[in-house]
Formats: sequence, structure tokens, C-alpha cells
Amino acid sequence: MARLLIEMKEQRRRQAIIAAAISRAANEPATRLNMLIQEQQAAIEEVIQTQESELPSYEEAIHMNNYPNAPRIPPTIHPRDNYI
Repeated sequence: MARLLIEMKEQRRRQAIIAAAISRAANEPATRLNMLIQEQQAAIEEVIQTQESELPSYEEAIHMNNYPNAPRIPPTIHPRDNYI
């Protein structure tokens, strides 16, 4: 009878450990790998969300390509920008 009680206590202890581990895994914030994946996705979304106005104009890009160390030239107004 005593041996049966000891085995039941051991089984309950194992079940409690397993239940705690499952609960911790389900409720724990992202693991290191998931954190790296989330950081990578955030970086990609940041690049995708770059506005067209933040990019250099065609003239600036050509100038930057021909003279990489030269200062930036002022941007030109493009007709599609609807400046009045």
C-alpha cells in the first residue's frame, strides 16, 4: 500500500512538472529564435514602408553614382508632385 502511494505521488509530481512546462511554453514570450525572426520581419517592413519622398531623385541618384563623395544636390520638383 505504501509503495502504491509513493508511485501515485511520483506520478502526480511528474504530471505537475509537465503541466508547468507546457503552461510556461504556451505563455512565455517569444524564444530567442522567434525574437530574431520578429526583428528581421520588422526590418523588412521598415524597408518596405520607406516613402518615395525619402528616396533620392533621379538626378541625385545619378550624381551620387558618378561622384560618391560629393555633397548632395538639392532635389528638383517633379510634375507629378503637384506643386503650385
